[in-house]
Amino acid sequence: MFNQIIIIFIIYYIIFIIHVFQHIYFYELFFHIYQSKLVSFFLNHSYTTITLLEVVIHFRKMAPKSHASELLNFRSLPELFQHARTAAKNPKDYYHISAPHQGYDALSFNPNNLQKIEIEKNIGLLTFHEKKMIKSSKTDKIVQLVKEYSVTKSGREGNQGARPDPVDYLEVGLFSREDYNNFVKEVDLSIYKKPSIILEDYSNIYAKIVFHHKHSGLGYGTIVNDSAFEELKWFYNFLEKNEEMCLYLNDLLEKNPYFPL
Repeated sequence: MFNQIIIIFIIYYIIFIIHVFQHIYFYELFFHIYQSKLVSFFLNHSYTTITLLEVVIHFRKMAPKSHASELLNFRSLPELFQHARTAAKNPKDYYHISAPHQGYDALSFNPNNLQKIEIEKNIGLLTFHEKKMIKSSKTDKIVQLVKEYSVTKSGREGNQGARPDPVDYLEVGLFSREDYNNFVKEVDLSIYKKPSIILEDYSNIYAKIVFHHKHSGLGYGTIVNDSAFEELKWFYNFLEKNEEMCLYLNDLLEKNPYFPL
């Protein structure tokens, strides 16, 4: 009888080990989530951070009509934080995130000017935005980016990549304060007019950064500060309030990627 119990125990143990290896990523995520909570709790008696996985799960439930939902993944989340911060600086403007195939990342305008933009094809009333995040302190990429986004662009097959005008603002975001300070010292931003270069320090977004070992995005173990979570929450509320405008622009740009021309 005892031998049978031992054999049954060994069989169940083997099945459990196989199960763990089959779902190893789940257990890794579980560990990353609750390890950060426990460590923060014991250090501060209350935590003010949230894991990247929790951010993604929370905002996926909101599911706005905006293309922002396509950025809600570990690879593209840094860009989503960029859009949220820019939109918050000009809350009276409508801020529209482009589809993945557009030649710029976002456009913004005063909603009261929409009719004039459409009828008169007044492209000067639109502001085109491009967002880039850089992991290193190498400044030579700036020249390359300016060259790419300082011109109009004809779309490839299916009008992919269409850009009716040069980008107005090219934001270069840095993950660390040290890299940001280096860019400020090394790059003379005043020489760039269209696009104008905006350097932005995003080090305060993250309590801890882990980069993915294969793609250019973030990895498991990245922890976001509560303040960054609140920025994203404000942005999603902004998108929900402007859902009708978002659907209209989505349809407009789908039919004419060179809008307003």
